[in-house]
Amino acid sequence: LRLVGGKTPSLGRLEIRRRNGRWGTICRRGFGAVDASVACRQLGEGMNGTVLRSGAFGPGSGAIWLSQVACTGNETRLEDCRSRGWGHAPKCSHAMDVAIRCSSTKQVAITVRLLNGSDTSSGRLEVWHNGTWGTVCKTGFNATDASVACGQMRLGKNGVVAASRSGPAFGPGKGTIWLSQVNCNGRETRIEECWNRGWGTAPNCTHAMDVAVACAPGNARHSPMFYVAQYVTARLVNGSSASSGRLEVWRGGIWGTVCSTEFNATDASVACRQMGFARNGTIVASRSGPAFGPGKGTIWLSQVNCTGRETRIEECWNRGWGTAPNCTHAMDVAIRCALITTGRL
Repeated sequence: LRLVGGKTPSLGRLEIRRRNGRWGTICRRGFGAVDASVACRQLGEGMNGTVLRSGAFGPGSGAIWLSQVACTGNETRLEDCRSRGWGHAPKCSHAMDVAIRCSSTKQVAITVRLLNGSDTSSGRLEVWHNGTWGTVCKTGFNATDASVACGQMRLGKNGVVAASRSGPAFGPGKGTIWLSQVNCNGRETRIEECWNRGWGTAPNCTHAMDVAVACAPGNARHSPMFYVAQYVTARLVNGSSASSGRLEVWRGGIWGTVCSTEFNATDASVACRQMGFARNGTIVASRSGPAFGPGKGTIWLSQVNCTGRETRIEECWNRGWGTAPNCTHAMDVAIRCALITTGRL
């Protein structure tokens, strides 16, 4: 990469060189602050990038190498970001060449990232504050919060919390735990805009509680649950809100339902807690059948009997995986979970 036409090394028209040695420009279409910040880091000109008006340093010449660049913020090189491909720049001209300014004096534009994931859309969630990266405590963190973070990283608007029995799904982080008790309403564009306890205020949190998330990219054919099925083993389907629905569990690569026989509020509460909601769960009943419709496929669990001390529904006593005598999908259990309250006025 290089910056051309500016009065300082941190200012200018952004150009990129292909392996064939030819320099070319980048189209302004879709290029934002996250993309500029990745370029600035690659150039060694600071962490924060700002996009200037097109043509601020004059038009380039030759090829327009990249267009519709879409970085997540985790990349170390601009060419690692998604784009239309080398040399594919429809509806672009040199009048639309990108110009940027780099700075290390402002807060970075990239304030959230995923680390150690199985792919670029999953990992331990970290946020940037006061010059350092830190983690987020999972206390109170749910799918709505994960979805805001995913949207911020341009990884789609659907996110889930990835859980593991043995600790953080993608390992513990280090340093400061920057956020805890995050509570998004879903309309925020950045995770730091959501209500929380305040920067660095994370009582009773340790790195064993670092939150991990998985996002469904905007063009994904599957829900985010598909990408973290090895970590997420319970979900709510067809509910009137994110905290209600038909309870389903994951087993052997397949989602299945739970029979309502002997299923009670204690069992529902364990499932709610597993999915990141409050400890209080209730069964939703309907005279005409399952409250949120019947499921399909296997009925994985029946006669579930939790003590209330379990952390996952599959840890409770039951008849065994796939053993559900006298159960049909007309008996699929539906539950409603209580949201975690934060004391916000």
